[in-house]
Amino acid sequence: MLKNAILTVTILFLSFSSQVLEADEITEAKILNLIKSDLATIDDHEVTMTKVEMPAGEVIPKHLHPTEEFFYVIKGSTILRLDDKPDQVFAAGSAGTIPSKTPHSAESGPDGMTIMVFRVHPKGEPVRTPVD
Repeated sequence: MLKNAILTVTILFLSFSSQVLEADEITEAKILNLIKSDLATIDDHEVTMTKVEMPAGEVIPKHLHPTEEFFYVIKGSTILRLDDKPDQVFAAGSAGTIPSKTPHSAESGPDGMTIMVFRVHPKGEPVRTPVD
């Protein structure tokens, strides 16, 4: 059932992301929560979908999530930094996954970034926990 829920939300996500209107230049960080909804098929879990825009060179401080995080780069690029792994660069049109409870940070590329982030996580738990 979880796979069906994730597949359904992923299809909606890809449909939406192809219709997103983009500004020519990102001048400030913006986080737009697009969906936060209970899952009908999984008790005590909810789904979130967030659009994140950041200007060039901005850093998201190190943090972790209680479950996996899925993302799709709409515009620009991002550098993903996972503990104990080499930096990974994701350009527009690419997607990635961050394992649950894995400390990570990200930096927007030279042209900034616009990404869509998707999570299914236990209700009541913080979406993000800062890590030193």
